[in-house]
Amino acid sequence: MIRAIQGDITKITGFQAVVNSAVNSLLGGGGIDGQIHRVAGPQLRTECRRLNGCETGDSRLTLGYNMPCDYIIHAVGPVWMGGTAGEEELLRACYLSALKLALENNLRKIAFCAISSGEYGYPAEMASKVAIKAIGDFLADNPEAFDDICFVIPDEAAVNIYQEEIKEMTPKKTEVKKKKPVRKTKSREDAEETKDAEKALTEAEDDTEKAPVEADDDSENAPADSDETEESNAPDESENESGEDENEAGDSITEQEKEAEPEGDAPASEGEEQIENGEEGTSEEEEEIPIQVPTLATAIWHKYDINWLIDEYENNTPHTYKCFWHESDGSENSILSHWYGGKLIFINGIKYDTVEQYIMSEKALLFGDIGTYNLIMQEKDPSQCKKYGRNVQNYDEAAWNMIFKEVIFHGYVGKALSDEEFAATLLKTGDSVLIEASPFDDIYGAGLKETDLLNEDGTLKVPPREWHAYKSERQAENVLGFVLMAVRDYIKMLL
Repeated sequence: MIRAIQGDITKITGFQAVVNSAVNSLLGGGGIDGQIHRVAGPQLRTECRRLNGCETGDSRLTLGYNMPCDYIIHAVGPVWMGGTAGEEELLRACYLSALKLALENNLRKIAFCAISSGEYGYPAEMASKVAIKAIGDFLADNPEAFDDICFVIPDEAAVNIYQEEIKEMTPKKTEVKKKKPVRKTKSREDAEETKDAEKALTEAEDDTEKAPVEADDDSENAPADSDETEESNAPDESENESGEDENEAGDSITEQEKEAEPEGDAPASEGEEQIENGEEGTSEEEEEIPIQVPTLATAIWHKYDINWLIDEYENNTPHTYKCFWHESDGSENSILSHWYGGKLIFINGIKYDTVEQYIMSEKALLFGDIGTYNLIMQEKDPSQCKKYGRNVQNYDEAAWNMIFKEVIFHGYVGKALSDEEFAATLLKTGDSVLIEASPFDDIYGAGLKETDLLNEDGTLKVPPREWHAYKSERQAENVLGFVLMAVRDYIKMLL
């Protein structure tokens, strides 16, 4: 039922649904996600926008539109952070949620991509083990739910990895089904019948074949030993006995087990006792225990915002404050800016010079502007990257507003994991409220410069509710400051 083939999931036919490796916004990203959105057409994005995103480890269902399938299951897998951020549990939850959606909607033929193994950087061998184990566990509970589950993967090497993992799983399940003791569960009555039958057979045989049976007549172990002799002489009949015949008599054998067991037999092991008593389940150590892992969407980058700070300020909650800006004096202020260079940043195996370059490149990918993406990736100057980002084709403000905090968060997590100086500087800020003191920006920043924001003792001059850029009535949001605070919390979690 589970298989893996090499191919293009946007062209594969014969499936009711394909499972897309989606971003949290569900509005399309790079890689296979972007391909599926381009093939499905703009109607898919319109439907996805109504779903208001999806948390990591969960899935959503839409129509397939121009895809060669009726439905698309959008499963949001985890970004690989080195295995320290609950990636395995989130990836497993991702597969289980996709299968549950398929089951609820009677979708029996499903094509999966290798979730999280592309741009999200999850190592293919590790991802395949999680994927096949999750699907196998779901099928064990729902054996009749699906007709075909197929991984469709463009890369030959990755296909081989998934095929090998599927082969590894199959023999293990077969061994469990065959592991049934045949002789120890026979009752005394069955044993006597076997004994009489063997005597009748041995009367027609020569003296050398009679001797072993006669020698064992007075022993309680005779039926078992006789059976072993019979098995060695006629392996085909023995195999038949342990198959269909045994299954037909399984219930009566179990009920008479204690009385039927010959006194000379060795006691059954714990595993055998479970099977003899009709308990074919796994031991306590093998039982799956559901793990609730808080997703980054709810636990991290949404933790702080301007409304949180307004409430804190008006409730007189004490805080210290730290301002930064890419044009501020002092290296520490500059380091916290997304324009700061420092060491190269590596996110999902791709190299970036600055966080600004990462943010703008993700913006271009989101809206399918590959030309602008290439320009941004070749540009080291963050101010020029920002200019390119302002001119992205097919830009949808509502879609970008839904995802850009998540993009900034991932950019800065990548920065922290790639640049020790940046991570150390961020941790030095302790529990301070971080403010981007840009007098020109009231989205990423506070719309005010540091001298207008803070008194000499570090307290606020202007209440957060009154933060706005010059000649603007718009409430400043300080998004960058709050996201950095979330990244700081995340780094602390890793320590």
